[in-house]
Amino acid sequence: MYLKASFRHNPAIKDIAPYYRLVESYRNELDRVCHKTLLNIGFWADATRAQKDKVVDHLNERYKNELALFEETDEQVVEWVNRFGKEMIANKTIERKTMEEKHRLVKVNTIKHKEAKEIGTEWICANTWHQLKLTDLFENLGWSEEKVQLAMTQVISRAVYPGSELATSKWIKENSAVCDITGYDVNKITKDKLYQSALDLYQHKATIEKHFYLPLPMSSLICKIE
Repeated sequence: MYLKASFRHNPAIKDIAPYYRLVESYRNELDRVCHKTLLNIGFWADATRAQKDKVVDHLNERYKNELALFEETDEQVVEWVNRFGKEMIANKTIERKTMEEKHRLVKVNTIKHKEAKEIGTEWICANTWHQLKLTDLFENLGWSEEKVQLAMTQVISRAVYPGSELATSKWIKENSAVCDITGYDVNKITKDKLYQSALDLYQHKATIEKHFYLPLPMSSLICKIE
């Protein structure tokens, strides 16, 4: 259904004003598009364009037996929807069962998040890790897959949330989805594991620095003198 307006003389304001009807389109037995008036709303000057659109949307949801996801917060819109629905049922332009109000709505202020965790900055750091080919570096050092995953978790966590091993381990378990990215079992995260991982990384400090070192080509060091 949709709103259809025609201009008529409104005695209340002694001027021409839009007169609204709720209309339904359908095809007859000859496959021609026809229009059926479901309700004469009348002059509807006290409603804004947005409110009219909302009323039509909610009436269509009921008409099509669709459930609204969120509860309507505009009380005036709700009043119009209920009133127009009852009037169409009373006029027998629609069936009662079609317009029965559904109550399975989501009230936004009652929504609770469970185990919601951060992933944005962690994802950026993980992409940087892969671009630097750090997994290949540690695998070449003979590290196991789990040890590399812990090291990756360690480095990303330090970059995003620098803190003590105890604070970092709590952050990983309660706030971050870093382990979902690295593949390391979050249940194995402890302050002692992080501390040992930091020591393992430090033992290869020179190798890591050499991996990051990008010497400039000799041509860039030569100054052209004219």
